[in-house]
Amino acid sequence: MCSSFTCDECGKKFVNKTRLRDHIDWEHLKKIKFRCQLCNKPFKCHTSLYVHMQNVHRNKEKKDNLCHVCGKSYQNAAKLKYHIVAMHTTETPYQCERCSAAFGWYSSLYRHVREVHYKMKVQPKKTRKAKKMQNDLMPSLLPAQNLLPHHPGPA
Repeated sequence: MCSSFTCDECGKKFVNKTRLRDHIDWEHLKKIKFRCQLCNKPFKCHTSLYVHMQNVHRNKEKKDNLCHVCGKSYQNAAKLKYHIVAMHTTETPYQCERCSAAFGWYSSLYRHVREVHYKMKVQPKKTRKAKKMQNDLMPSLLPAQNLLPHHPGPA
């Protein structure tokens, strides 16, 4: 039998008292237990704060390749430029050569060509063994290398 803990304020149910207490602290009392020391952003749990630190503030002391819009840092200027074009503009530098479709991300163009023009739906991730077996059994079903778009990077 599974006992549940219910919030008196909103009726939401939780598996244990700790989760209920965390919910009340965050949602109803607005009590912040985790806060970024660099930008003061509040977080519900330590995991979210950790992910934030890795994605936003990692290598920030270098002050190189920082996005002027969101502050995220990148390993090099090319990756920063790619991020800015794809995330913070309406530019679509990746054009399909077969139709008028255009995309902000190369990966989106690649998926479009596979799914629309080659009718190859992207399947859930497979194990290495399953991928090898599929490639060994059906190499002729894969499109020729030169028919898929080349990844030149944004202009």
